[in-house]
Amino acid sequence: MPVEEANLKKASDSVEIAIKYQLMVHGIKQKDLAKRIHTTPAQISRAIKGGNDPRSVEIRMMIYRELGMND
Repeated sequence: MPVEEANLKKASDSVEIAIKYQLMVHGIKQKDLAKRIHTTPAQISRAIKGGNDPRSVEIRMMIYRELGMND
């Protein structure tokens, strides 16, 4: 695996862990988060898993705001 791909995988894993941790801390399920930010559970999952399409990035920004991860 090229170094760039390994770095991308590591970064997306880190984002996923951070978001899932905050969901646990706040006692929120992904499907409830989807309702809060007016999207689908599938889009939440794609964004959390590190999707790099514009919609996934936009959803991650909404997730960060909703979970207070903007610091």
